[in-house]
Amino acid sequence: MHLETAAATDVGLVRKRNEDCVRVRSDGELGVTILAVADGMGGAPAGDVASARAAEVFQQRALDLLVQEPGDVQRALRTAMLEANAEVLAQARRHAGWQGMGTTLVAACLRGTNAWVINVGDSRAYHCRGGEAIAITQDHSYVEEQVRAGRMTAEEAVRSPHRHVLTQALGGDGPIRPDLFGPLPLEAGEALLLCSDGLHGVLRDAEIAAQATGMPSEAVTRLIAAANDRGGPDNITVALTRLRP
Repeated sequence: MHLETAAATDVGLVRKRNEDCVRVRSDGELGVTILAVADGMGGAPAGDVASARAAEVFQQRALDLLVQEPGDVQRALRTAMLEANAEVLAQARRHAGWQGMGTTLVAACLRGTNAWVINVGDSRAYHCRGGEAIAITQDHSYVEEQVRAGRMTAEEAVRSPHRHVLTQALGGDGPIRPDLFGPLPLEAGEALLLCSDGLHGVLRDAEIAAQATGMPSEAVTRLIAAANDRGGPDNITVALTRLRP
């Protein structure tokens, strides 16, 4: 079996600049592929710098740690996430105009037929199988935490003026508590999809599933087009990898 992967980012139809970032790296000797999607915090200075540096540092440190301890994927991902957070904070301290910058980060490590996923913020990972897009991650956002606590309905969350308020982000105040999932087995034909809220904020999970079929490059193009058809109110970023026989 082998992986077919595609990724793209689009500014959308409303924002003037793209503060999202997507990175895909593979290491043939380690037999791993690492995907990362980061969404620079809207309205904060240098959001594009925060997302790019977080994704780059995360990927490099994860690979470095896997070289040292190939069998401990969870440790590699958790440590890499903490170091990505430290990098965003350090960049903000070095540049007077960058204080307050931050970013979400969702990332995955794929090895063989298994995937591991880690996230901070509201960028998401989905397991696409059997015609469904099943959310792996849980958003670190005020409204999603209210929904999980039973204090708000999903319909109320969509309409809430606080729906973009994050409870965790890289570069934010206080320590981060990333969620880590895996190993998650993938079967032939199934896919792992990472995206920013420019996609999942305008498309329902069933709509994401309907577009996330076939060749990854075609699926990514369709998903971005579908989000723009809904007005493209935010930057849109998608990375999709499918396990082929």
